[in-house]
Amino acid sequence: MHLQTGPGLDPNQDGKAILSEELTLAHPIHLQSFSGGQRVAELWVSYFRRAYFGVSTLTLNQDTSREALSWMGLSRLVLEMDSPHLVLTGLPYNDLQSPLAVRPSGPASS
Repeated sequence: MHLQTGPGLDPNQDGKAILSEELTLAHPIHLQSFSGGQRVAELWVSYFRRAYFGVSTLTLNQDTSREALSWMGLSRLVLEMDSPHLVLTGLPYNDLQSPLAVRPSGPASS
């Protein structure tokens, strides 16, 4: 399900209402390219205990998303490798020191 904001729309409330009709609270939910803040993350976790949040370098560069990701910890993160925004050069060098940062690995990164 793809939820977007707009006049009179609250994608988090609308999404919760739609999903709650068909799914149990224990059903796993993946919020792709999560860009909400901590309050939004807390709401989704309260709706669905198994909520997971997709991240890419685009979302890691947003202050509200970084705050939410720090709050939730690594166990709820899904690294979106198919994201067109997953570009390592998009992160300032200092951010690569963060435990949430994407780090290159393998022979190409040596």
